[in-house]
Amino acid sequence: MPSEKNAKSAAPSPRSQPTKPPPSSASEMLTPSEVQSLRQEAIENSAYYQKAFAHTKPKAQDPFGSS
Repeated sequence: MPSEKNAKSAAPSPRSQPTKPPPSSASEMLTPSEVQSLRQEAIENSAYYQKAFAHTKPKAQDPFGSS
């Protein structure tokens, strides 16, 4: 005679089986133009922040020690 635990575990749960596997990467979810747009935005943001925070960058030391 099967116990109630075995009877419950034999029935598949509707939440445990997704209808579609999740995408493995962002490129599978975005169109090529969206990917290009995000890349361009990242390049522009990087350039902006490098310029905006250039004053916080440590000064490069002279490798030969001359002043």
